[in-house]
Amino acid sequence: MKYSWEFKVQCVEKYLNGEWEDQPEYSRTTRKRFRKMIAEWSRIYRIQGAEGLKYKPGKEWTAAERYELVIRAIKEKATPKVAIEAGISAKHLNKWIAKYRESGYEGLQYKKERNPEKTKEEELENKMSMTKEEKELLRQLKRENEYLKTENAYLKKLQALIAEEEAEKASKAKKQVSSENSAKKGID
Repeated sequence: MKYSWEFKVQCVEKYLNGEWEDQPEYSRTTRKRFRKMIAEWSRIYRIQGAEGLKYKPGKEWTAAERYELVIRAIKEKATPKVAIEAGISAKHLNKWIAKYRESGYEGLQYKKERNPEKTKEEELENKMSMTKEEKELLRQLKRENEYLKTENAYLKKLQALIAEEEAEKASKAKKQVSSENSAKKGID
């Protein structure tokens, strides 16, 4: 059941004032589940504001983007918060985490489950008259390349964070030395 943006905002505002919005007659969910939805909407509202409650059509997440969210959720131990900030459900993020724990990075790669029609890339591979082994090697190399790109992006971000922390420590140390020098001048 999709509820309108205006209705969600109204529910959240009442919830934040200690009241509950009445469940609409067209709602097919239980009262308990409806109230859980309102509580979830309020968490989204607190983090993203009213705009976060607007319906957003599904986004195609790359394996690298999924990996980044999974690592953040695991590291911060805050799956719901990371999910809300990304604009997805915690349930969805938990599925990615499970896939990552089960199959590693490869588990996060998108697999067309609905229509297993050949992609343009696969059609090109077939036209190139490659042996089965060469095709499999090409696929393996592509997966490895995607993994390395993701790992590289992650390491760059980590390096930037470390540099930022070191600069902050150096700044604090400089201030401390400066204040110690000022204190010595005041004593002498």
